[in-house]
Amino acid sequence: MHKIVIIAVAVLLIGHSEAKAFFGSYEYIPEVGYHDNGKENWWLGDRYKSKESCINSATSQYNFYNKNDQKRAFSWACRKMEGDKFLDRVR
Repeated sequence: MHKIVIIAVAVLLIGHSEAKAFFGSYEYIPEVGYHDNGKENWWLGDRYKSKESCINSATSQYNFYNKNDQKRAFSWACRKMEGDKFLDRVR
């Protein structure tokens, strides 16, 4: 019981957002900007708990779009999310 109280106090001292990052409550959505018939479009992938998995998905899709045309995809990133709330784009 004593250890649980110490852990709870430590989590509160870390801070809300840092605790979320530590416990992995953020999710990441890969996004890739690409050209299609002269228009800019955005591909959004599935949600990931891991930033690294999101990056792998985004770069894979980016490379797929650029396979035959090196200028088709123009941007990739991962949306850092807290539920449905957009927080930041990360790479």
